[in-house]
Amino acid sequence: MQQPACSAILPGAGKEPQLPREIKVDAVDEGRRLERYLAKLDGGLPPSLVRRLLRQRRVRVNDRRVRDGALLLHAGDQLQIHHDFTQSEAQIDDRRWRGPSVEVLHQDKDFLVLNKPAGVACSDDGADESALQVWLREHLSAEIDAGRARPEPCHRLDRETTGVVVVALGPVSFDRFRRALEDGQVRKVYEVAVRGVPTEESFQCDLALQRSEGVGRDEPRMVPGQELDALTRFRLITSRAGRSLLEAVPVTGRTHQIRAHCLALDLPVIGDRRYNPQRAGDDPPHQLLHARRLQLDGEGGFDLQAAWPPDRRAWLQEAGLWP
Repeated sequence: MQQPACSAILPGAGKEPQLPREIKVDAVDEGRRLERYLAKLDGGLPPSLVRRLLRQRRVRVNDRRVRDGALLLHAGDQLQIHHDFTQSEAQIDDRRWRGPSVEVLHQDKDFLVLNKPAGVACSDDGADESALQVWLREHLSAEIDAGRARPEPCHRLDRETTGVVVVALGPVSFDRFRRALEDGQVRKVYEVAVRGVPTEESFQCDLALQRSEGVGRDEPRMVPGQELDALTRFRLITSRAGRSLLEAVPVTGRTHQIRAHCLALDLPVIGDRRYNPQRAGDDPPHQLLHARRLQLDGEGGFDLQAAWPPDRRAWLQEAGLWP
């Protein structure tokens, strides 16, 4: 019996060979960092793609492979980029790599203070930049290109926690803020909506915490333990129908400290998917924890407040928890 004819199907069959894209740097881009130059190609490339191109040595400058995104380009430099610039790749999730909309509360030569929205990570995941880092690169692009800024968040808020975040614009400012934290010259005030009503108007939780066994650093869960001392002071703002709005002042700064302490007090944060195991059907889809105020003492310090996001404020108003 005659066998049917068949042909081998090879990987990449039917595609044109991937040739390097050659670009000559114009005078207008004199002194621009390589990573910033690559990021603006084809209307903008995701930072994750730029980092991958450099990491995999797929970029040549004047016929030399480079990995350093901080390399300063000069007019006339010849770039070769080994990548298939398809339109579909250039249109990866616009919100992810163009960065979120962030309200600027204050900016001076040392610090940038922001009102972080929900869903925005402050730190990267080890492979790609966080949404906040992407936003900082865009907002401070001129200062970064000129070497006048090296933005770095001074502290972290959980991805779904909203409110005040301080960004240092250089290593000296970063060290100054960290020393102020250690010396007790930084005061953070949160507001948090919880299920339940405390028995006292003012109270505190000093339960020590530790990371739950078998949980990775990317998805930590803090539980009672002896590893990390922790102290949070609370004050009742208002309560109604078995729910309360509290002011929370963390004296220490442990991971998920307020959320874990609220759960330990049997006052779980409303909308918290990780520390509220018995969420009610009328809970909002987002956790109601907001970094309301941050005060930095000393020369050049500040005392700033961030408004609740409109959707969270609307829920609090409807629940009768808006003061």
